[in-house]
Amino acid sequence: MTALLQIDDLSVSFRVGGAELHAVIDVSLAVRAGERVGVIGESGSGKSVMARSILRLDDPRRTRYGAGSAISLDGQQVLTLPDAGLRRLRGQTASMIFQNPMHSLNPAFTIGNQLDAVLRAHRPDSRAERHRRILAMLTDVDLPGPEDLVNRYPHELSGGQRQRVMVAQAVLCEPALVIADEPTSALDVTAQDSVLEVLGRLNRDRGIAVLMITHDMGVVARFCEKVNVMYGGRLVESGSVDRIFAAPEHPYTVGLLDATPNPAAPLKDLVAVQGTQATRRGTVSSACAFIDRCPLATEVCGTAPPLRRLPDGHHVACHHAGPDSPGRA
Repeated sequence: MTALLQIDDLSVSFRVGGAELHAVIDVSLAVRAGERVGVIGESGSGKSVMARSILRLDDPRRTRYGAGSAISLDGQQVLTLPDAGLRRLRGQTASMIFQNPMHSLNPAFTIGNQLDAVLRAHRPDSRAERHRRILAMLTDVDLPGPEDLVNRYPHELSGGQRQRVMVAQAVLCEPALVIADEPTSALDVTAQDSVLEVLGRLNRDRGIAVLMITHDMGVVARFCEKVNVMYGGRLVESGSVDRIFAAPEHPYTVGLLDATPNPAAPLKDLVAVQGTQATRRGTVSSACAFIDRCPLATEVCGTAPPLRRLPDGHHVACHHAGPDSPGRA
């Protein structure tokens, strides 16, 4: 099956303080129609920059895409699309849900006005038809009393309600892909659960693919089928959620799992991943990005490992992973 989203060798950098900041380095991944795919990593891993690049949302005056970078979305080459094509792509083919709905919703306009603006931009429907669609969508995302809610302002809603409005806005034009960038991290546990339930139902009932960007392994376990682990701007491991939770290969993935609380397990001290990410200013290091924090690091790690395919189809970028790894020689 052809991928709905195909990212190949994506590198993204920004000019900051006279130096080049390398946010994403040679990342490749795919999302097929109807899939739930996760991208996980700590703050600064490059996951959100990668996600925003799919719709080219970063300031073009300071954003550079590396030679050979390519993003194909529903057959369209995103990085070379003219502005008119990009506007059509956003909202109709793919849309994005951001972390904090209070920053994404305009406090000066009612919920109804903001949702109506999305439809006016993409659909030639009558005002009555747009209103009907808005009410139906608010109902679909479990917001009661939509007739009243369309006349309310963002500050009059709870955090969970605002985020469900953002979900409604993202799927109003029936996109094939929704990119959800930390959609639950600003919410309490109950609101997190409701937002994931709504996204899951939209995925099942409408066939909308979801690319979930998160730092929370619990969200990955609950929602995703496949997961990509990012560290230091690079993809370091990818595979099925079941495989990664059962037998993680990369030391960073092992650290993420060890640092994740398990309510069903006996109480124990959480094990933190020691150290901090190295800055990625100037020249890209030739060493493994995790070398300074890795308990398995050896001399061979002075050369960055490629993302290798293991016999079971799993992918990992580590010299010490897999039965035939050079680090185990």
